Amino acid sequence: MAEDKQNNKPGEYSNFLVYLKLEPYLAQWVSHEHGLPIRFPRGSIENDIIELGLKIRDDDNDEEVDLPGEGKFPVVLPFFKHKDVRYYNYLSDSSKEHLIHCLKIRFAIALWNDLYKFGNIGIQKQDLIYAWMDAHDIDDTETNWLVISKIYTRKRKAYQQQKRRRKDSS
Repeated sequence: MAEDKQNNKPGEYSNFLVYLKLEPYLAQWVSHEHGLPIRFPRGSIENDIIELGLKIRDDDNDEEVDLPGEGKFPVVLPFFKHKDVRYYNYLSDSSKEHLIHCLKIRFAIALWNDLYKFGNIGIQKQDLIYAWMDAHDIDDTETNWLVISKIYTRKRKAYQQQKRRRKDSS
């Protein structure tokens, strides 16, 4: 029993996995940032979302067993102080959606933080995005580039509109 307590410290990782269905660009970025299987850092918002969403599987319900599959990426469940993952190891679809939404926001922030400073320089957006994809181990497919370009363009447009509003109100 002493061995169990030693292995169940909050912040350490268990052998339990949940699987997230991620778009290719996002899966490649998350894998680059957190490894594969994915292990989110201790104290991260991602782990907070996992802890909040974990529940005991009800075998009498129609809850599907979480199995690996095409386009699904494994996330290692960390040990939590108030939820023992030996029992609490089921993450509902809605909790997974919240987690994926969080990852998309983090992706957009990382993309923006790295690229917006080059916005007024004569480097073409296409070259910047391809270089950023390469630096973050994202395959340089046309599909990945188009999605990432669209995310960046939307963020840049919103930023420019916000700057104009501030300028107009001064």
